[in-house]
Amino acid sequence: MKHALPFLAAGLALALTGCSSSSQNAPGPTVTQVEAIANDALLTTEVKAKLITVDINSTTSLGVHVSNGVATLTGTVWSAATRASMVAAARSVAGIRTVRDQVAINPHGPNISRTLSNAGANLSDAALAGRIAGAIFTQTGTTGVKVDVHDGNVVLRGEIVDPKVRTAAVDTARNTSGVRTVTDEMGS
Repeated sequence: MKHALPFLAAGLALALTGCSSSSQNAPGPTVTQVEAIANDALLTTEVKAKLITVDINSTTSLGVHVSNGVATLTGTVWSAATRASMVAAARSVAGIRTVRDQVAINPHGPNISRTLSNAGANLSDAALAGRIAGAIFTQTGTTGVKVDVHDGNVVLRGEIVDPKVRTAAVDTARNTSGVRTVTDEMGS
């Protein structure tokens, strides 16, 4: 081990020398090349930001590549009108000289707006169910009422024997803001 250490150090020094000398001989990018790459990256970011303001779906459905001021759009959109809006938005970015439109139209593609809307509705229904269940517990002291909500329509289930508790649960649900209808399916 004692004798191997100098050989290991010499081998490492030789390897590093070989690496450094080969990298010194390779031509590096010029300042103008670096500036062009940075400018293209900045323009790509600006085009993407502009497209998001037109249609949030562009974050997942469109690709943007900029090279020397030429923006290439790829991916899919819902309609020809959306496609035209995307191309116009890309052209409006200062520094973009040309837009190459390689966007396909797919009316069945992913729709983030709809997905977010549906998620918001599901979260709203869950929040409303939680508020109702909490209010029923506060009013009656029971946790035996199962609350289901869909689009503000409430269904109450559970084995509630006491008619006063049942009536209080239904009234509490009806008086909760955001409730459209209440269906009593609590068995007795």
